[in-house]
Amino acid sequence: MQITSQIRPGYGIIQRPSLWPGAHPSAPVRLVSRTSNRSPARMRAQRDEERGRFIDVEAESSEDRAKSFSLESLFESGAKALEVRPLIDELTSGEDLGKRGEWWFAAQLWLVAALLFPPAPLEELVRVAGSGVALGGVVLAAAGLQSLGNSLSPLPAPRRADDHSLITTGVYQYARHPMYGGLLLLAFGLSAATASDLRFAASFALYLVLEQKVKLEEQALEERYGDEYRQYCRKSSVRKFIPWIL
Repeated sequence: MQITSQIRPGYGIIQRPSLWPGAHPSAPVRLVSRTSNRSPARMRAQRDEERGRFIDVEAESSEDRAKSFSLESLFESGAKALEVRPLIDELTSGEDLGKRGEWWFAAQLWLVAALLFPPAPLEELVRVAGSGVALGGVVLAAAGLQSLGNSLSPLPAPRRADDHSLITTGVYQYARHPMYGGLLLLAFGLSAATASDLRFAASFALYLVLEQKVKLEEQALEERYGDEYRQYCRKSSVRKFIPWIL
């Protein structure tokens, strides 16, 4: 079999198989290479145009992705999920305005702002207030010691003497454990006055220890005094540590 090649303008090089010279023109042909009438400059311009179109498409897709993850879209989706508008309408309505604890919410916001951005005068005020709280703790502990008298014991269990009675007078008519409350006031007040993070951590640990000690102590007092101590604990005017507060 023979292969004949022929160059046709606009098509390129065409090969046609032939068994004999002068094979039939309808025999199958195969395109070997394609020629182009376009100049090299025009081809480069077309390539640059296609490359620029691809870059534009990539830029548009990047902008779309950035827009989809923007803070604005997240805020809008979050607002829709939380339904903020009905809440705002309810908060700003004139019905019962000022009677739903708005002042407590304002105080909460103010204190959070003070924690994040404490002004210099506020720091000095905290030191002065901490000193006052520490002094108040000393006074409360001393009052508890005076009211307790001979019933004082460093252990959670009450003393074994049979002549000891349940103390519910003096400062004990306002707090069941005023000496512990005074100690806590002294610890946190001193921490604030000295602006010591370590003392704040130690004060919080002291509070946890006293909470567990109080559980044992009240259990022992209930076993010793029975209903008398249970009725004493049920009084709303009697706090655990600090009169009228805690």
